[in-house]
Parts: sequence; C-alpha cells; structure tokens
Amino acid sequence: MKRTLVMFLIILSAEMILGESRPSSPTQLIEAEVYDNVTLQCDLDSRVNMENNTIVCERVDLKKKVHAYRGKQDLPHDQMDQYRGRTTLNPKDLSRGVLTLLISSVQTSDSGPYRCFVPKRKPSCTFNLTVVRRDGQNKTKRDTLSTTRPPIEGVTKPDVSGGAHMKAVHAGIITTVVITFCVLVVVLVVKSGTIQDCLKSLRGKKRTSNGSEERDEDQERPLKTVEVK
Repeated sequence: MKRTLVMFLIILSAEMILGESRPSSPTQLIEAEVYDNVTLQCDLDSRVNMENNTIVCERVDLKKKVHAYRGKQDLPHDQMDQYRGRTTLNPKDLSRGVLTLLISSVQTSDSGPYRCFVPKRKPSCTFNLTVVRRDGQNKTKRDTLSTTRPPIEGVTKPDVSGGAHMKAVHAGIITTVVITFCVLVVVLVVKSGTIQDCLKSLRGKKRTSNGSEERDEDQERPLKTVEVK
C-alpha cells in the first residue's frame, strides 16, 4: 500500500512538471489587407509527431472553430461557415510538431484573436489578426511586414519576457510546491509506519512485564499451614 502511494505521487509530480515545463508561445501580431492569404504558424511541440493528433484552431472572441483536424483528416462539419473552403492545414509540418494554417482571401470580418492547440495538452499558439481595407495612400509595406510566415526554422525565436516570463516563474513555483508536498507525504507515510511498529513493540514489552510481575507475586506469597486436630 505504501509503495503504491509513493509511486502514484512520483508519477503525478512528473506529469505536472512536464506539463508546466513548456509554456504557451507569445501572441503573434499579424496585419494583412483584404484578399491577402494569411498563414498562422507556430511550433506546438517539435518533440512530437502530431499527424495523428486532434488539432483545433478557433476564434477566441466568438468561441467557434476556424479549422478542426483529427487523425490525418480535416473536419469541415465543425467549421464556421465564413471559413469554409478558405482554410488549409499543412499535415507535413505536423510530423515535426509545427502547426501551419493558411487562411485564403481574408476579409475584415476575419480580424480577431485566434488560438490553435491540441486538446488535453498544455502547449498552444495564439494570434491576433488585423485585416484592413486596401488603401493606395496608406499601403502596408510588404518588404517590412509579411502576412505569410516563413518556415519555423528560419524564424528567430522571440525573447520570452513580460507575461511569458511570469508564466515561467509561476511554473517554477508550482513545481517546487508540488515536489515539497510529495516529499512531506512520503515522510509522513514512512513515519506513520515507524510509529506503528514502535507502538506494537511497546505493547509487547508491556505484556511481557505484566506476566513477569504476576509470576513474582505468586512466588512471594507465603504458604498457609493447616493444623490437624
């Protein structure tokens, strides 16, 4: 029983530590013009082949699915009507843990926050897309801002700061607390068994002592003499 409890605590601690060790990526800000093709791309987990996983990309503000994928197949029936026929998920990139979602011919109604994630897993990617109307006087400089993201290997990973840094600090604190709690539980379990053994030993000694005292009393009692008339 004790061994089972200790193993359970160790496994639980390991899962929590691994889950917290990879915080979500910082939000990517993307600006595009009407009718542009926009690519949402991020590294979900380069250590895992996600081709057979379930992938969900959703509009956070609307709480509806932009694209859904499961077991190497797209799930169009779960998709918002305004995105039907305009989204493409790259399955080859999923084999190396990279999510690449193409949204074709974007409209101003596509502006908003997006989130892509694997259900029941911690890592996720967030994007904030802003789509503006084409304007000859205020055109976005295509040389300085590209709506189509380059391959993930060519991107210099941004420094984790601000909110991401705080998440890392909180993860470290949570990990320390969990480990400390598990150690205390294990110590208490071990001490509980030791205390029980001591109590049993004391009870045995007490019984032995009582038996010895009773035998001594019997030996010390004087023998009564009976006079025969």
